[in-house]
Amino acid sequence: MVSKRALESVGGFDQSKPVGEDTYLFCQLGIGGVACAVSGIGCVRTSDDESNIRLTVDIPFGSQKNLAVACKIWREVLDWEKRLPPYFRRIVIYNLAGSHLGLGKVMWRSGHRMRAIWHLLLAAKSDPRLAAWLVRNGSSKGYEETVRTKMSSI
Repeated sequence: MVSKRALESVGGFDQSKPVGEDTYLFCQLGIGGVACAVSGIGCVRTSDDESNIRLTVDIPFGSQKNLAVACKIWREVLDWEKRLPPYFRRIVIYNLAGSHLGLGKVMWRSGHRMRAIWHLLLAAKSDPRLAAWLVRNGSSKGYEETVRTKMSSI
């Protein structure tokens, strides 16, 4: 639950985004403070209305469209630079780079080699530490844990 005042202070819920609008909203609300803290199960969604279509089903997590929107959202959040605390900025950079990396992989598998390389370069530019990790380890496996571990110590 979010107070109406808090929601209005960030311009409301941006329904123009096909996915990630909730992530975007919580980023806006969480800058400079905690927007939401949940232990265990935060909610259980139930519905008798089977026509209630969720966007995450229509646009699967990890799909080209999902990752393209994620890149745009994280880029926009990163553009709020003056409002971002350093620990939050680091997570946003990681998320931006990871989204470009994922999109590059999807593009590569679909045969769009030049677009794939472009997104892989954007991933490296966004987070050079991720690029170094990939060169050393051959995959991004384990990188997220290092980012989050460093952030929890701040």
